[in-house]
Amino acid sequence: SDTVSLTVSGPISITTQPAPTTVNTCAGSTVNITMVSTGATTYQWQIDVGAGYVNIPNGNSANLSIANVPANYNNGTIRCVLTNACNTTFSNTVSITVQTPGLWSGATSTAWTTASNWGCSAVPTATTDVVIPSVAVNMPAASSAVNMRSLTVEPSATITLSGAGALNIYGNLTNNGTISGASAWVNFMGSSAQTINGGNYNRVSVNNAAGLSTTAALTINDTLQLTSGKVALGSNNLTL
Repeated sequence: SDTVSLTVSGPISITTQPAPTTVNTCAGSTVNITMVSTGATTYQWQIDVGAGYVNIPNGNSANLSIANVPANYNNGTIRCVLTNACNTTFSNTVSITVQTPGLWSGATSTAWTTASNWGCSAVPTATTDVVIPSVAVNMPAASSAVNMRSLTVEPSATITLSGAGALNIYGNLTNNGTISGASAWVNFMGSSAQTINGGNYNRVSVNNAAGLSTTAALTINDTLQLTSGKVALGSNNLTL
């Protein structure tokens, strides 16, 4: 008679649940989660960021490694689904917080130059895209020149400049909040064309041969300094 091969799958056992149980990292970094189990033949790591669990790309090994972790994994919950021919088991979950460089929190104070006020505890540089959210605990203030690539100020958010405080911007400015300071300079210092979405400022300088263009009406109360380049208005008004 013919012979039949019979494979019997036993239970799946997770002897060491995923570790660490909480992850606090920066966008773009690498995250490693380890787990020890027996009896499983397939693994699929998943994440839920509020809309249900979805598979993590390349997350089909006993341990999980996420290279270049995306910012949208923030406040997510990670688990592993272990299976064999007869059984499915779910691991315990891991909570993940993904900080974004350049995102202001104001967790410590109003001081722009205090690292703990920023995502990833890193004060912005000329290559950082900065966002000042309307929900920040404290709004930023600076009394010296500070650098950034792009700057986004959300509605109701504020930046207060005093003394020698100035914003050195190497990219674009999107200001839907308030940038204040009687002697405050907003300096456009990029090497490619920059844009501003209009607004009201005291002092603006352009030191960029590629120039600055505004997408809305622009008011400058004190000084417009053109060291290099020009301001392109399009159909928008410039009030000095």
